[in-house]
Amino acid sequence: MAVDWTLPLTRPLPLKGGRRLQTLWDAAELITRRFGNVSQDAVLEHAVRLILCAAETGTEDDLRIATDQIALVLQLHQLISAMEK
Repeated sequence: MAVDWTLPLTRPLPLKGGRRLQTLWDAAELITRRFGNVSQDAVLEHAVRLILCAAETGTEDDLRIATDQIALVLQLHQLISAMEK
Protein backbone atom coordinates (compact mmCIF):
# COMPACT_ATOMS: atom_id res chain seq x y z
CA MET A 1 0.00 0.00 0.00
CA ALA A 2 1.34 3.45 -0.92
CA VAL A 3 1.95 5.90 1.90
CA ASP A 4 1.72 9.65 1.27
CA TRP A 5 3.49 11.68 3.94
CA THR A 6 2.91 14.93 2.02
CA LEU A 7 -0.81 14.98 2.80
CA PRO A 8 -1.83 18.13 4.68
CA LEU A 9 -3.22 18.12 8.18
CA THR A 10 -6.78 19.42 8.33
CA ARG A 11 -5.45 22.58 9.97
CA PRO A 12 -1.94 23.92 10.59
CA LEU A 13 -0.74 23.32 14.15
CA PRO A 14 1.37 26.24 15.43
CA LEU A 15 4.22 25.30 17.75
CA LYS A 16 5.87 27.45 20.35
CA GLY A 17 8.74 29.18 18.64
CA GLY A 18 6.80 29.87 15.46
CA ARG A 19 7.08 26.61 13.50
CA ARG A 20 3.84 25.15 12.12
CA LEU A 21 3.04 21.52 11.46
CA GLN A 22 1.26 21.40 8.11
CA THR A 23 1.70 17.85 6.76
CA LEU A 24 1.77 14.31 8.06
CA TRP A 25 5.53 14.39 7.41
CA ASP A 26 5.92 17.45 9.68
CA ALA A 27 4.02 15.66 12.46
CA ALA A 28 5.84 12.34 12.05
CA GLU A 29 9.24 14.08 11.98
CA LEU A 30 8.49 16.07 15.15
CA ILE A 31 7.22 13.03 17.01
CA THR A 32 10.23 10.97 15.98
CA ARG A 33 12.71 13.71 16.87
CA ARG A 34 11.05 14.90 20.09
CA PHE A 35 9.61 11.64 21.44
CA GLY A 36 11.72 8.90 19.85
CA ASN A 37 12.83 7.53 23.23
CA VAL A 38 9.47 7.86 24.97
CA SER A 39 7.72 4.63 25.83
CA GLN A 40 4.44 3.84 27.52
CA ASP A 41 2.66 6.99 26.40
CA ALA A 42 -0.73 5.78 25.16
CA VAL A 43 -1.77 9.15 23.72
CA LEU A 44 1.48 9.44 21.76
CA GLU A 45 1.34 5.82 20.55
CA HIS A 46 -2.24 6.38 19.39
CA ALA A 47 -1.14 9.50 17.48
CA VAL A 48 1.56 7.50 15.68
CA ARG A 49 -0.98 4.87 14.64
CA LEU A 50 -3.40 7.53 13.41
CA ILE A 51 -0.69 9.36 11.44
CA LEU A 52 0.26 6.12 9.70
CA CYS A 53 -3.38 5.30 8.97
CA ALA A 54 -3.99 8.77 7.51
CA ALA A 55 -0.84 8.48 5.35
CA GLU A 56 -2.09 5.12 4.05
CA THR A 57 -5.74 6.02 3.39
CA GLY A 58 -5.60 9.75 2.71
CA THR A 59 -9.26 10.12 3.67
CA GLU A 60 -10.49 13.40 5.11
CA ASP A 61 -11.83 11.61 8.20
CA ASP A 62 -8.49 9.91 8.92
CA LEU A 63 -6.62 13.18 8.37
CA ARG A 64 -8.98 15.01 10.74
CA ILE A 65 -8.71 12.35 13.44
CA ALA A 66 -4.90 12.28 13.14
CA THR A 67 -4.71 16.09 13.26
CA ASP A 68 -6.87 16.19 16.39
CA GLN A 69 -4.73 13.54 18.10
CA ILE A 70 -1.50 15.34 17.16
CA ALA A 71 -2.93 18.56 18.62
CA LEU A 72 -3.76 16.68 21.84
CA VAL A 73 -0.19 15.34 22.10
CA LEU A 74 1.19 18.84 21.55
CA GLN A 75 -1.12 20.29 24.21
CA LEU A 76 -0.27 17.59 26.75
CA HIS A 77 3.46 18.21 26.22
CA GLN A 78 3.00 21.99 26.16
CA LEU A 79 4.46 22.33 22.67
CA ILE A 80 1.55 24.05 20.93
CA SER A 81 1.29 27.79 20.73
CA ALA A 82 -1.48 29.60 22.58
CA MET A 83 -3.23 30.34 19.27
CA GLU A 84 -4.33 26.70 18.95
CA LYS A 85 -5.47 26.09 22.53
